[in-house]
Amino acid sequence: MHVDLTFQPYWKIAEFEYRALFYYIKNNSKGCRCIKS
Repeated sequence: MHVDLTFQPYWKIAEFEYRALFYYIKNNSKGCRCIKS
């Protein structure tokens, strides 16, 4: 249970970071596309 408790925050942070990175890439791609266009 102790290990699970320690892993919970790590997974949550990883998921949040991954989501943020995905959004950043999406926005960056959109911005680049807009600039290119």
